[in-house]
Amino acid sequence: MFQGEFWFTPDGGFWINVIAGVITAILVSIIVFTFIKLWKFSFVKLAFDRFWGSDNTRRDKTYIVIDLLTNVANPASGRYIYKLKPNTLLTGPTEVVGDCNPRAVQYIATTFAKVTEIDPVARFDTEVQNIWEANLICLGSDASNLKTHAILSHACNKYAQFVDNGDAIKWLPTGDKFTLKDGKDKGLILKVKNPYFKEYWVIVCAGLNVWGSSGAAFYVARHWREIEKRFGRDEFAMIVNVAHRSDESAEEIIATPDSRKPSLLYKLFTCQILNC
Repeated sequence: MFQGEFWFTPDGGFWINVIAGVITAILVSIIVFTFIKLWKFSFVKLAFDRFWGSDNTRRDKTYIVIDLLTNVANPASGRYIYKLKPNTLLTGPTEVVGDCNPRAVQYIATTFAKVTEIDPVARFDTEVQNIWEANLICLGSDASNLKTHAILSHACNKYAQFVDNGDAIKWLPTGDKFTLKDGKDKGLILKVKNPYFKEYWVIVCAGLNVWGSSGAAFYVARHWREIEKRFGRDEFAMIVNVAHRSDESAEEIIATPDSRKPSLLYKLFTCQILNC
């Protein structure tokens, strides 16, 4: 053995300290991880309320409004049916919905379930035709959904209209028209203040055909956080392209200008800097 060489032999107290340090580090990590998760969720919930409406956890204050294929322009003429002649009548059950509605409702309800404990309530447009004191998510165009028709024809809508017998969506700020000419359906996503109760909101997902409606619902359900970061509590409108039989293909083609330019502090507190 060389002179001055030192051999360290840990005793029981050393290992106790090591184990205690490891346990402490694990507990601190768990606490920090839990805090970050709770912090993230609280701001996700804040953003969710800002986008969908602050009363979205009350079953009687958020309605997904689906249509019964009523011919809104002329209810006495029968139901509104895509791709059939205007004078073609559909006979059968009095309550029937288009095939896009179950998909669209699922997209919206699944999004709500991730953040809230109470699912929104789906109602026929005829059931809530005279109800406005609530947040409304309207599925289907103004040709077949009474509630969509009411909001698109109201003065609060300065963004888009269905024109040319429902064959085009006219973008009111520029006058441009969007049709099926490129082989893809078009869907309108519109969010405006409830014109009768300003504390509530109306969101419309409406297409030229059924895939435009369900594709618009898919897009807003999937991308609501990104949209909220762009517009916050403000009104907005956008039109999406949707390939037939593929709601997942929905992509934005035009939208109102972004109204929110978040500060550094806002980005920090809403986890945008941390990308969480």
